[in-house]
Amino acid sequence: MSELPFDAKVSCTDGRGGTSVAVTLKPANRVVTHLVVEDSSGNQRLVPLGKVSKTNHDEIWLNCTEDELGEMPLFLVTEFVERAPQDTGEFEEDEWEDGVDLSAYAMTTEAYGMPVEVERVPPGEIAFHRSTEIEATDGHVGKVEKLLIEPDSGQITHLVMHKGHLWGKKDVWIPLSAVGSVDYDAVYLNVEKSAVSEFPTDR
Repeated sequence: MSELPFDAKVSCTDGRGGTSVAVTLKPANRVVTHLVVEDSSGNQRLVPLGKVSKTNHDEIWLNCTEDELGEMPLFLVTEFVERAPQDTGEFEEDEWEDGVDLSAYAMTTEAYGMPVEVERVPPGEIAFHRSTEIEATDGHVGKVEKLLIEPDSGQITHLVMHKGHLWGKKDVWIPLSAVGSVDYDAVYLNVEKSAVSEFPTDR
């Protein structure tokens, strides 16, 4: 198994590449397809999982140069959504206020573009971020800190969450068999909270 940590340092073959911020995966089979890396320019790039050469608990190494990373597709982009004019009412003809003829003025807001940040997730996939919520059948249990995957297939084997406070913190390994479903903002387990407390831990 390989660790795939979030908020980890990402290194290219010729130096620093950036920081891992998310992954994309196919929810049906829980296979990771891309790593999302925020590069040195602040742009988030979609990096195919095949470009990951090795990982550990706090660093990821890519088998590409920093320039090659900079040519990979953007993940987070700003798009402008156009809004249509909205009527807020009209003044009646020959209506006056404070000595000013308002009959020529229609109270409308002009059409304009609103900037919206959009994630370009590959078709049929979802984006999976650090701190994605984990829900047991009887309530909330924690948040995802990292993934454990099979390096050849990209298949997720475990979700890892932190449990406890500063001096008693430990990693809880949640096996894939306990995952019922995954969507864009949460992981839903098929077990109760009591079963989660019995999963293996790594202090």
